[in-house]
Amino acid sequence: MTAGELWAQIIRNVATHAVVLGAAAIVGLLTAAVTVIVMRRQSAAHTARVSERAMKVVWYGVLGLVLGAFIILAIVNNR
Repeated sequence: MTAGELWAQIIRNVATHAVVLGAAAIVGLLTAAVTVIVMRRQSAAHTARVSERAMKVVWYGVLGLVLGAFIILAIVNNR
């Protein structure tokens, strides 16, 4: 492997990580915004249930992003 090929592979891996982290940040911000909006519209009696649902959404989102990141990295590393 030449130095040019090595640098190309490093740049490709960094770009993939940046895309995955950027997607994770966007999904996290959207989830937080929706959670805040929903919690403000609910009464105090429903706040506990809403926060439980919001935490489930956040955890499923995080798990999905982690699995997606592993899949993307596996695809990129196999090229």
